[in-house]
Amino acid sequence: MERTTQKEANQINSHMIIKRSLSTDRLLFIFASKDATEIKVCGFMERVKKMIRYSGAVRAGVSGKGVSIAVLDSGIMPHPDLVERIAGFRDFTRLRKSSAYDDCGHGTHINGILAGNGSLSEGRLQGMAPQCRLLNGKILDHKGEGDADSMLKALQWVLQLHKEQNIRILNLSVAVYQMEDVQKLKELSDMLDHLCEKGILVVTAAGNRGPKTGSISGIAASSKVLTVGCHDYGYRDAKGKSCEMHSGRGTPGEVRKPDLVAPGTDISSCGFEYRRGKNIVWGYMAKTGTSMAVPIVSGAAALLTEKYPDMGVYMLKRKLQESTTDLYEAQIKQGYGMLNLEKMFYPVN
Repeated sequence: MERTTQKEANQINSHMIIKRSLSTDRLLFIFASKDATEIKVCGFMERVKKMIRYSGAVRAGVSGKGVSIAVLDSGIMPHPDLVERIAGFRDFTRLRKSSAYDDCGHGTHINGILAGNGSLSEGRLQGMAPQCRLLNGKILDHKGEGDADSMLKALQWVLQLHKEQNIRILNLSVAVYQMEDVQKLKELSDMLDHLCEKGILVVTAAGNRGPKTGSISGIAASSKVLTVGCHDYGYRDAKGKSCEMHSGRGTPGEVRKPDLVAPGTDISSCGFEYRRGKNIVWGYMAKTGTSMAVPIVSGAAALLTEKYPDMGVYMLKRKLQESTTDLYEAQIKQGYGMLNLEKMFYPVN
């Protein structure tokens, strides 16, 4: 791990047991005119990309081209920034709709962080890997909640499409809590481990139940999955809060969890509003939670996969762990440290 300076650190229900790993969200701006709000929204993404040193990806010339990512969340809307990225959709909720949709908004936001091309913002709000392909399984309802059985079916779907669609990464911005059925939790964890063994990097959220030791999400403790916590270099939202205050913590031991951290407070990405009935107005929203940190790391994994297409899951996971900046925080909070894309593509020996 690379170490940051202290100055940089200062700146910068048993059925419904699957939840979006989100704490707050708010609509910031629908792009219609250029004003101070637009500048503020764009500034949020500039802040995030500076924190993770995204300039390394820019210099490396990677954009996620040719990489397929599966996203299990609340669905996806045909937002102008995403419509060309949607390569597949399946609804695992009770509604069983055939066309891509999102009645919660969480999934669309996650997909935007991953792969938004910024077309609505003239390129200023691009996601991490704007040329990757997205296959979405809807497992969360309009409240952002789901159940274990739907998730298991969706994981089977990802496995079935793995070779056909060349799925290399699975983004899980959800957390599992209140699991009374220990066997069901084991089934979920075993299935995630199996996906890793089949060549799919599973990236999941530490959850928002911190800061207590051992507050990590139930599916995030496996040594095979890549677990993402939140850290914002001291950044606070308008209410003085930060995702890192309640980012899930691991437990001391041989398995370091979370594996690494990424920004998760006031993350701007694709959003939408319904006006006058069913008229959709596209725009951007700011959301906070470890949910938002996960696609930042998944997107980085897509960039790395484009650069090194033959890199296996174990090496991909190890490279992401090593491509970090030490924040001088406890390992149960930061893991290996903050994601660092300069170090990822231009390591210093």
